[in-house]
Amino acid sequence: MSMTAYRPLQYRAAAGFPLGPWGRASLQGASLCTCEKLLERSEEIPSASRRFLCVSRATALNAQQMGALLDTSHFVLLLLPPSGVTLNATEAAEIREIEKLLLDRHSTAAVAFSRETRDAAVLLERLNRDEEYDDAPARTRMLRPYLTTYTTYSQEWQPIKSVKGSTLTSWLHGQPGQDGALPPTIVFVAHHDAFAAVPHFATGISTGGSGLITLLWLARELKKFYKQEPPAYSVAFVLADASAMNYEGVADWIGRTDPRLLNATRYVLCLDNVASTALSLHTPKAYKDSEASRFVQMLENSLLEEGVQMSTRTKKIAVGEKVLPFWPHEHFTRAKLIAGTLSAEQELKHLWNRSSLTDDSLNKDALVKTVRGLAEGTARFLASVEKPSTRLTFRGGEEAFDVFISSWVKFCNKTPRFFAYRNVPEYMSSPFANRIFVKSLSDEMENAGLSTELHEFDVDMGEFSFSYEPSVAIEVSETRPTFFDWLLLLGAAAYSFAIYLAIKGAMSTNILEGPSCSTAASPTSERGSPRANDSKAK
Repeated sequence: MSMTAYRPLQYRAAAGFPLGPWGRASLQGASLCTCEKLLERSEEIPSASRRFLCVSRATALNAQQMGALLDTSHFVLLLLPPSGVTLNATEAAEIREIEKLLLDRHSTAAVAFSRETRDAAVLLERLNRDEEYDDAPARTRMLRPYLTTYTTYSQEWQPIKSVKGSTLTSWLHGQPGQDGALPPTIVFVAHHDAFAAVPHFATGISTGGSGLITLLWLARELKKFYKQEPPAYSVAFVLADASAMNYEGVADWIGRTDPRLLNATRYVLCLDNVASTALSLHTPKAYKDSEASRFVQMLENSLLEEGVQMSTRTKKIAVGEKVLPFWPHEHFTRAKLIAGTLSAEQELKHLWNRSSLTDDSLNKDALVKTVRGLAEGTARFLASVEKPSTRLTFRGGEEAFDVFISSWVKFCNKTPRFFAYRNVPEYMSSPFANRIFVKSLSDEMENAGLSTELHEFDVDMGEFSFSYEPSVAIEVSETRPTFFDWLLLLGAAAYSFAIYLAIKGAMSTNILEGPSCSTAASPTSERGSPRANDSKAK
């Protein structure tokens, strides 16, 4: 059987110190076992001995066991659940800890991840059965076949030195102010890239995809509201890039945006993981600005009507300091704009720590409630109506929204989107995959009737450098034990020896019978012999 596995992120941080498991992926006839069995026999099998490939489900290990495996030089293959399978909270939290471990330390162990398939499940069952047989008393593997594995050696690529980012901005234009002044503006921000400790599985369906889907549908719903008479407010929809590099796309958007527009901005709402019925609005403080307070209050009331709780969590940000941003709104705060991030995450965590390689599904029911609440709250704010008699948004079309969510979840799951690798054709499946994804976002906005512009920028990599490694092809073969070979060899030798003895015995008999036959005179030989002729002459 054969499997395709993918390596964790390989990168270097400050001072060129390597992080991530950079161990050799090459195996030539290595033995297989489960990771649990390798840990049990770690004292019997020192790291300097021959290498093993140990296989286990990712949900079967904890961070402590993973740390012990990283102290070896063996090849560790972890199987992820099939795409779309939802893990329980304990399993998801443990896998996040394993990912954090892989990102925060350097190791000589080779680690790779693959999806669990039917063949992989059969392989695990076979390994467990073999290990139970080995542990049984008075049993031997002499008569049992065993498994070996081979991998094709993949050469490490050179570090990726420069990366281009792409940011989309779409507009719903409000009525201009007096003397042509820009109307006040509400800005919604989401990210179209994703992150995971294993970049091939960086789909970020909940972490980033839920915000992306929310922003796209908000644009559709609010466009219907603008078809009548444009309100006094404009609405901007920003799909930023490079969230995994300290939200560089947001920083670039602020830096190149017209200062007049920034001055006209009344509130910036960044959308993180919003597929939940319990959301937190992370913000530097409770703003006293009347318009900002009214906007937040209307969102909170509309979300509550849909069954979604929104609580405000404040964390003061020093505007003058340049520190690592944990949330995208921190860039806007440092630019002296009123902003907040809406997320299901209650604690302050960096994106690398709250993203996961198992983030390939979302709570669709919760996302529908969130989008309905955000759309209705925004429409009420724009119309300056606190509690209308009828809904201003979502007047039908719920089935279309359900199909919309499913199609974008499927599309995002097919497109890994780690920003540093987007120009690597092998990573994106084709050299055009990234442009197709960004083009699909642009087409969606334009089809909804919004004016859209695309901007490319150079991502500031800081002191980081990333290296891309191709996928690892793993071949597992079954080898029969040499006992049968020796048995066959002994049988052939015994048969040959028996033939030899038979031939030698026949030859010996002929040699012994030869002289006795020659001394006996035959009648013919007597008559024709010289002695017989002489006697006749006498």
